[in-house]
Amino acid sequence: MKKYSVEQLVLELIGHINFFGDTNYDLDSVHNLNDLGTLLDLLLVEIADVAEFTKDKPEASAKVIHDQIINVKRDLQGILNDIK
Repeated sequence: MKKYSVEQLVLELIGHINFFGDTNYDLDSVHNLNDLGTLLDLLLVEIADVAEFTKDKPEASAKVIHDQIINVKRDLQGILNDIK
């Protein structure tokens, strides 16, 4: 049985999102991008909720989680800023 990473599974479930120049293929990409946007929205809301919950907690593990969320946010902002 083939092992998949989380990233591979998500891409396999969502499907292609690239431009090919064929109307049907590209329309599928639009639909897949919509699904991907829905998934990203769900995950970002989850991250925001955890960030809010952990931001002032005194426990060390809460600080580690919050710091990791801030790192993810920084990385995402960099990627989003590169999209033209």
